[in-house]
Amino acid sequence: MLLPIILCALSGILLGSWTIFMRKSEPHQFENFFIVFVTILSFLFIAYCIFFTGIRQFNQEIHNASVQAWFWIALGGIGWGIGQILFGYGITMLGLALGYAIMIGVSMLIGTFVTMFFMGGIPQTAPRIVYLYATLGVVISLGGVILSAWAGQIKSSKLKIKNFPKGLLVCVASGSIGSLFALSYAGATKKAPGFLTTWPTMAVIVFIYWFVQFVFLAGRIYKLKSWELFSRDTRKYFLLPFISAVFFAVALVFNFEATDKVGISLAYPMMMGIQIFAGNVWSFVMFKEWIHAPKRAVNRQYLGLFLLLIASVLIGKAMGYIK
Repeated sequence: MLLPIILCALSGILLGSWTIFMRKSEPHQFENFFIVFVTILSFLFIAYCIFFTGIRQFNQEIHNASVQAWFWIALGGIGWGIGQILFGYGITMLGLALGYAIMIGVSMLIGTFVTMFFMGGIPQTAPRIVYLYATLGVVISLGGVILSAWAGQIKSSKLKIKNFPKGLLVCVASGSIGSLFALSYAGATKKAPGFLTTWPTMAVIVFIYWFVQFVFLAGRIYKLKSWELFSRDTRKYFLLPFISAVFFAVALVFNFEATDKVGISLAYPMMMGIQIFAGNVWSFVMFKEWIHAPKRAVNRQYLGLFLLLIASVLIGKAMGYIK
């Protein structure tokens, strides 16, 4: 299937690019940027889900959802919401290149293996070779993540980055908790009575994801007394978050159009791998995050990115066997 591959690639590029605007805004308070970003993103995407499904069918599926389906939806929304908050802090601590590689890599590894082997994340009609290519892709991506973390450790030691140990812990936690997003989708969309189709599932997951972050971020803004920042700089705290949110919302639509066709265990890791690659390209080209890093650290980071690219190609190959 060529279309899912294209959609996953576009989704990964967009998801690897939305943080450009967060970095360019250089907000005095990360929370002010993020609360606008996540609110616009969530309601744009939810509106699309309802429109695509149709109000009558959407209400019917939500009304008939089983307790098990609601459990998975709540788990995914809460986990993804917490993971995304940690993602924002992790990026500010370690930068785009290292933060992306560790957080997304960990999430990809857990989310793909669990959904593939325990939750029916690949269509039942898929041949065995699909599992082979997908497994190879995820294992190779793990190698890329390890190399990236190693490069970051060398870089932090040379440049005396104090936040590296704490940032590494935040990034691993973000990736681990954020992987609940893939697990919840697989758990809530089983083809059985009481379970949901793709778009109603994602609409509710994203609503919970928004609510978790909104409560936390609003509380932080209140504590920091930073509400007045919204009136000081509309570009920094409204325009740039809006652009980021549009990128993210469109990326989600592309990704779940692909997921509908090839399953979460293939669409998820391919999108993630390309997301890491795209985020790193911006970190090298636009933000010069590695310009003062030792050459051996840069070389390891390049090799890690190359492995992630190979992993995405292998997973794309796996998609080609699904009819």
